[in-house]
Amino acid sequence: MPYHVAPQYNQYMGGVDLHNQYPMCHEVGRNSHRWWKYLFFFMLNYCVVNAFLLYKAVSRRRTSKKRYAHLDFREELVS
Repeated sequence: MPYHVAPQYNQYMGGVDLHNQYPMCHEVGRNSHRWWKYLFFFMLNYCVVNAFLLYKAVSRRRTSKKRYAHLDFREELVS
């Protein structure tokens, strides 16, 4: 990897790592032998993660907590 590419890679890689990390912490579904069930839960999980990332990017809401975590967002989404 050329030297000028490595800093740019490291600068923009954080978003991809977060997007892969969030669904693994609080998974929605279970593994299934039926491919369509697995695909449904996979897509649902990533839709929730995308909604959280968009919410964090555009929200100006003040919360009583210091940090509005991913789990807080999921709990509010369900209720």
